[in-house]
Amino acid sequence: MKLVQDPVLSLVRKARNARLRSVHTNVVLRRRMEQAVISQGVAPGRVRIIHKWAYATAIRATPPDPNGLRSASALNWRFVVGYSGDFGRAHEFNTILDAAELLHGDHRVAFLFISGRATCQLVEEEARRRALSNVQRRPYQPRKLFI
Repeated sequence: MKLVQDPVLSLVRKARNARLRSVHTNVVLRRRMEQAVISQGVAPGRVRIIHKWAYATAIRATPPDPNGLRSASALNWRFVVGYSGDFGRAHEFNTILDAAELLHGDHRVAFLFISGRATCQLVEEEARRRALSNVQRRPYQPRKLFI
């Protein structure tokens, strides 16, 4: 079976690839992404891998009590489903809000979103619209609350 080439999609890809080739540096997250960008005609010297920020030696579980963040958010002894980081336009949070809605009556579970981005407010507004009292939003936290 021969695939039909969409002329609009073809044009968009050409424009994207031209842009990838024209910038000083393309940042990717892993080797396969690097190879995909290079395969579009980007010079290898214009692609840089910056790995995800999670460092196994820096991130560790802490006891729930005492814990400054848990205390400040009234989450002591609850199971916390958390997200901490930037909320981009491409992030999809409806699934996790659906889970919060399903678990709304279980007071042993809480959902905590930590971000400084304005898009985090959209998640907060949706949680409020759904009347999800088990969802909290907090701004970025100082490191001392995690110790």
